[in-house]
Amino acid sequence: MANFLENHQVALYLLALVAGGAASFMQSAAVLAEPLVSPALAALLLATFLCIPLRQAATEKPPRGFVSGLLVLNFLLVPAVLALLLAVTPAPDALLFTAALVLLAPCIDYVVVFCGLAGGSSRRLLAATPLLLGAQLLAVPLWLFLLGHVGLWSATPVTPAALRAGATPAVLALAVVLVPLLLAWVLQGFQTTSHRAQEYAEAGMVPLMLVVLFLTAAAHTHSLAGEWASLAPLIPVYAVFALLTGVLAWWGSRHLLRPAAHPDRLALTFSAVTRNALIVLPLVLGLSALAQSAGTPGATLMPIAVVTQTLVELLVMTGMVTLFRARKNRAPAPK
Repeated sequence: MANFLENHQVALYLLALVAGGAASFMQSAAVLAEPLVSPALAALLLATFLCIPLRQAATEKPPRGFVSGLLVLNFLLVPAVLALLLAVTPAPDALLFTAALVLLAPCIDYVVVFCGLAGGSSRRLLAATPLLLGAQLLAVPLWLFLLGHVGLWSATPVTPAALRAGATPAVLALAVVLVPLLLAWVLQGFQTTSHRAQEYAEAGMVPLMLVVLFLTAAAHTHSLAGEWASLAPLIPVYAVFALLTGVLAWWGSRHLLRPAAHPDRLALTFSAVTRNALIVLPLVLGLSALAQSAGTPGATLMPIAVVTQTLVELLVMTGMVTLFRARKNRAPAPK
């Protein structure tokens, strides 16, 4: 069974997304699935962290250029690509702002999972998580201000009241990452449980990923279908963003890293493509509620715009894993 799941995991991931999308239109399915997404993601992250020697990762020195590469790609390349795409996107200001907010924030959770599945340096990416989180808390507001200042949108839903409304849910969403990380750190400190916990985690990785993909699609696909016409301009933005950042990051990582090891280039590429939607969504819910009370056009669609990005990204991530695993399997064995 374990070999079957391992050998056919990509096809199973696509099947889980399709099945979840279909289930989303069943009565009450989305209502039941939505509160289960965060616990399922937390379980998946716990399994991921248990498979990574966290104590070694915390003290491991990354190769030259890895950390600077993460910062350059996520906070210089990404805003440049985003500005070009949003400048030619016909959508209400509220949706343009939401797209910018979610695409500016690099992922700190399941990017580690997908990077590992593709054969990337998930351990180094995990070790850089605190840096990425701290950097985006500073850089994202700055870039939102600059992009608004150059005229990509004329009004912003960000107000002190909106930030207060969204802050608590965002902190709770962050706990989905931090609690599994702390628990994995504790379990790995006990020799009697560390090895067995890792075995269980390795066996559960693919099933847990299937559960997360199914629940995410089941919770949100119906909302996307109901607002297809309004959200249609954002879908190509999300898809082209992933394609451009992926290609540019893969090419640029060769020059940013010394030496340019394949697993490290994969890690940088996945980090540039994958966004922090699951952490951003609670904040957007608070912004949307206050923007609606102010009569802002498109405000009701702000949370669905984030969900749309998540669904597009899951398809892209699955495709990237397929591509890089196929390249790995075709690579000639070292002599």
